Formats: sequence, C-alpha cells, structure tokens
Amino acid sequence: MRFKLLILSLLLLPLATNAQVRDSVQLNEVEISVSRKKNLSDGYQEHELSGIVKGSFSNRSLGEMLHHSSNVNIRSNGSAGAAASISLRGLGASQTQVNWNGFPINSVTLGSTDVSNVMVSGHNSISLIPGAGGVAYGSGTFGGAVNIDYHPGNNDDNIALIDLAIGSFGTYKGAGSYNAQSKDLLLSGTVFGEMSEADFDYYDEIKDKEFKRENADYNQFGFEQYFSYKPDAYTALKGGVLAQVKDLNLPSIEGGALDNIENQKDSTLRMFLDFRKVYNSSSFNIKGAWFYTDQHYTKGTMENGSEVTTIDSRIKSKSWFGDVNYRIYLLDYVSIETGLTYNRTKAIVDAYGGSKKDEVFGLIAGLKYSNILKANIALRKEWASSIDSDVLLNLGVVYPVARRLNIRGAFSQKFRRPTFNDLYWDPGGNPELKPENGYSLEAGASYELSLGLLGELTTYLSTYYSPIEDMIVWQPEGAVWYAKNYSDVLTRGVDLQLNHKRTFSVLQWNTNASLAYNKATIESVNEENKRKEGKPLYYAPEWTSNINSGISTSNNIDFYINWHFVSKRYYDDLSNTLDPYWLLGAQVSKTFKVNQHQWFAQVSVENILDENYRTISSYPMPGRFIQLKIKYILNR
Repeated sequence: MRFKLLILSLLLLPLATNAQVRDSVQLNEVEISVSRKKNLSDGYQEHELSGIVKGSFSNRSLGEMLHHSSNVNIRSNGSAGAAASISLRGLGASQTQVNWNGFPINSVTLGSTDVSNVMVSGHNSISLIPGAGGVAYGSGTFGGAVNIDYHPGNNDDNIALIDLAIGSFGTYKGAGSYNAQSKDLLLSGTVFGEMSEADFDYYDEIKDKEFKRENADYNQFGFEQYFSYKPDAYTALKGGVLAQVKDLNLPSIEGGALDNIENQKDSTLRMFLDFRKVYNSSSFNIKGAWFYTDQHYTKGTMENGSEVTTIDSRIKSKSWFGDVNYRIYLLDYVSIETGLTYNRTKAIVDAYGGSKKDEVFGLIAGLKYSNILKANIALRKEWASSIDSDVLLNLGVVYPVARRLNIRGAFSQKFRRPTFNDLYWDPGGNPELKPENGYSLEAGASYELSLGLLGELTTYLSTYYSPIEDMIVWQPEGAVWYAKNYSDVLTRGVDLQLNHKRTFSVLQWNTNASLAYNKATIESVNEENKRKEGKPLYYAPEWTSNINSGISTSNNIDFYINWHFVSKRYYDDLSNTLDPYWLLGAQVSKTFKVNQHQWFAQVSVENILDENYRTISSYPMPGRFIQLKIKYILNR
C-alpha cells in the first residue's frame, strides 16, 4: 500500500509543483529534449553513428553497421542473416543493453539482443555508449549500451526514399520510406525486406575439406511507422510501432552433416508512446511501451525419405514498460531529476513447464549541474518479484581545462539480474542465483588540434576499470549444463579514437580510427576450478581496431575504405584460440541530382582479400562479398 501511494505521489508531483511556480527560468529547447539516460551520463563518451557509414548501411542490420563503423566485437553464427551478438569490453551480449526509443529490447529469456534482427533502415539516430552507467540504464550495462531512436525532424527534407541492393550469395535487400508533414503532425514510415541463399564456399577445418554452406537461406520482412505531434513549443507527443518476421534455416556447424534440418522463425512486435510537457521551470515526461516476441524452433531428421520433426520448441514473451520523469530547474545551471520506472514481463517457454512472470519497480533521483563544468550525482533502486537491486550510485563530471581540451570521469555501481533461462530453464536453471554486482571507474579526455595545412585532428582517450562479482555462467555436469554464480571477473582497458578532417579545393578527406585494448580475466572461482584463475574470458579479444577513411569530391563521388582487426580469442578451457583476423572493405558511390530527384549508386566490396575467419568456433564466416546499391530520394 505504501509503495502504491509513493507511485501516485510521483505521478501527481508535476501538477503540484507546476501550481507553485512563481518565477520563470529560460530553458534551452535542446536541453529540454535530452532524455534521462543522456542527462545523467556525464563522464561517458557517446559515439553517434551517422553520416556516410549510416547512409552506406541503411538497408543492413545493426550488427553489420557496428562491425564496419566501430571497434565493437560482433560475434556471428555465420552469414549476415545468422544470429549475431555484441561484445563490448570483453563481456557477453547479456551485459550490453540495447534500447529502442528508450526501452530495452534484450531478450527476457537469454538476456542478449540478436543484432542481425535489428534493421537500420527506419531509424535516424543510433549511438553507442561503452560502459554506460547503471543508474541511467538499469540492469545489464557492464559492457555498455546501444541506443536506437526515432527523433522527429531529422529527415524532414525527404518526402520518399527507395533503397534497393543486390549482392553475393543470392542476396537481395530493399527498403522504402516516406515523410509527410503538416503544421503540427509529422508521419514517418519504412517498409523493409531481405532474402538470401547464403550459400558461400568455406573450408571445414575439422574435416580438412572445402564445402558449400547449405540450408542457410533466410528471409526477413517488416515495417516501422512513427508519428510526432507538437501543437505548441512546450508540448510534444510521439510514438511508433515496429513489426518484423524472420524465417531462417540453420546450417550445420563445422564437422557436422551437411543435410542439417533446423529452422527458426522470429516474430517481433513493438509499440511505444512518449509525451513531454515543458513548464516555466520544469519539464515532465511520461512514456510507455509494449513488446511481444515469438520464437519457433524446429529440428528434424530424414527417415525413409521423409522429414521427421524431433524438436518443436516455442518461446514467447510479453513486456510492458512505464516510465515517468520530472525535471526541475532550480537555478540557471542546476536541475533535479526524479523518475519512476516499471517493467512487467511474462514468458511462456516449454522448458519452463509453463509461464513465468516478473515485475520490476525502479526509483531514480539525480542532481545535475550544467555550466562550463558539467556534473551529476544520481541514485537508483529497483524492487522486483525475482531479485531486488542494491542502491546504485552514479557520479559523473566533464570539465574543459583548456579551450581545446576536455577531461571527464565517472563512477557507477552496476548490476545484472539473472535471465528467465538462468532461473527457470529445466534442466539447469537455478532459482537461487544471485545477481551480478560490481562497479566501473572511467576517465577520459578529448583534444582538438589544428594541424594547419594538414587539417584538423580530434583525439578521444578513455581508460576504465570494472570488477564484476558473481558472474553467471552455465557449466556442464555430465551431459547437463547448469547456471551458477561461477566467478568474479575483472575487465580493464584503454580506448583511443582519432578523427581527422582535411579539406582541399575539390575534395574532403575524413578518417576515423579507433584502437581498443581490453583485458577481461577470471579473478576467482570455486575450489574445483582454481586452474581457471587469471585466464581470459571466452571470446574476449585483447585488441580490436577499426579504421574508416573516405574521400568526397566536389562532383559528388565518394570513395571509402574500411579496415577491421580482431586479435585471437580463447573459446574453451584447453587454451584453444580462434586465429586473429583483419578484414579490408571498400565502397565507391555517386550521387546524381535532378531538380527534387536525387539518385545514389554504390558498389561495395567486403572482405576483399577473401579472408578465412571465424567469430565463434565452428561457424565459418563468408568470404568476399560484393553488393550493388541503388537509392532514390525525393526531396521537398
């Protein structure tokens, strides 16, 4: 009862506070639109992924885009349509939170996000925050966060767009989008689809023979529809819906039979609403969302010439989200943030023996100072049907010590709640699991340097230290795997990024280079596994690097090259490793303009040197891939 009264009082707080406002404070519209996640993330570096890279990968998956535009380690089960996950700072996909318009889309059963199912086409803002704070984001950000958002107005000049592509391995992709705008209302929609045979040649290192990958074809279709309604400068309502279906055949792994009969169908439906209101010296935001997922997995064998199904598994989930936030501007540079979050999740899984539910209430409070110095202090507490969190603390600061030099620092306590699979999967789930707990320390600097005739150079340097207690790991005992609070882990490292720009009389040269060193190791385990202490985490490379360099000419011809490197990774207890790999890619494009009509043509080649590599053991990756893209844009 007391908790319900607390919720009611928080919901009524904006009305009561607004009635007492006597003095008005001039508020900057950009600051008002800043979300809580961004407002309480001082000290963390945010990478906005847009421009030429986003344009080039507008009909590709989020996993492909991150792989080509950052030093993030993407782990894939093979070709572009196969399941793929994000690894940030040496940690697993369940320790990186992926958000769609402010709400986490990580699987409630696995805890991870399959980034091969997240298409770039309909989104106009994608950002990456390594090591994102636990107060701003909640459970599961030891590695970091990825934000995928729709921001009204980013594509106002486009009335319609058609994006078509054809590529190697029998790949076809397409997307169509539109923007319609009146005085107060903006509509934006996208329809997308792709299909591929995914039948590339590969070398089987177990059988020591070359094969053609079979039974790997897939198709994927979906649409997104967004709207934004702004009747005045102080009120805004936006919302959207995403529906998507993917049908994927799963090929055999290396060493297995080629006539594998496995199939997975993924269906996704997401909806959200977001209302914002600005008062004289405060702002109010309330939003909600509903997600539905359905995964249908089947496996069969051939008996007497007929296909016989041996496994038929269904995983369904429904999630409801609510979020209320109220920001009060006390002085010109000081604001107070109060927020309440709610998440109700239900999963229906055959291996659970029925349905399982969880409810999570979160309370957030923060104090923000924003002037020459930017700093915040914030707290978060969550109560759940399953496992409560401790009180989490976040401190962040950004300070310009010189005209071109900024320094930043952050401290954040973090946790990760066990997934439904960790708790309830039969056999192997463990309802007695404890959540993962820990903290992160982060420090960094950015410096802008003018090189005269050589152009301009901006450098970003980050260093971090993050211990994790009670990491959840699935371990085999005989033929059955069990979830356990297995080990304490430490991840630490350094990230370096260089952005160079040089303008000549007829062309512009841009280069973005990043280098990451990460050491993620097991610090302590139970007595029977002491031999693992000091060993690296599975699939955690010490070094990753990514270089993008592009030249744009005055006659709208662009040339772009990409170089991506990942060092060796351990994948078992026997010290076996995957070989390091580096991939070279290139693109050339031409833009044609005729009145309001704009055409964009592009030829791209990935893995130019036909490198034989793997991101996960026994899952070969495709060789050289060539794609032709045609895009038509109708402007206002």
